Amino acid sequence: MSERKYNNNLYPKTGYTFKCADGVVITGSNWSGVAARLGAYRKRNGIPMGNPAQEVLDQACKNNPGHCTETNEVTERQLRIVSLKGRILRWFSDLKERRKRRPTQFVDTHTSLHRAGVCIICPFKRELQEGCSSCRAALRELRGDMIEGRSPHDGLVMTGCEILGTDLATAVHLDELTIDDPRLPNTCWRKKTI
Repeated sequence: MSERKYNNNLYPKTGYTFKCADGVVITGSNWSGVAARLGAYRKRNGIPMGNPAQEVLDQACKNNPGHCTETNEVTERQLRIVSLKGRILRWFSDLKERRKRRPTQFVDTHTSLHRAGVCIICPFKRELQEGCSSCRAALRELRGDMIEGRSPHDGLVMTGCEILGTDLATAVHLDELTIDDPRLPNTCWRKKTI
């Protein structure tokens, strides 16, 4: 199912107006104001209410097609991936700041391998799009700097945790506190269980 949205940062070419079937033009200072006035107009004149907000949006998008976007499951997934990249970069930045205050603690190889196995089959593991070569190089450099010579697990390179916003190839090596987050699956090694 898709949803249409109007970019409210763009002013419509004919102003905030709605032309009714009977030729009456309803105006307002924004789209929700136009929809409210349209509803009041219909009520006063005994016209079936319909869905003023949807009708105003549909006409606004028809008259200003470049001002509207349609989102669906595919575009929402793409936005989450782009957002995840930003969250991962912020996570790396937070790790670097924390390392200035205290040394990074790591788990042993057996533990990191077990964690990697859990992450590889996790429904919240998200593949990150490859991106440009400088982006990939920056991510490799950040990861290498944080895990200090440890090998990233092949199945987790260019993947992130959708819930936690972490680079999985790095996170499995870090000795981190568990998190009380009900969205995490019960099998997650980061989930607080006590």
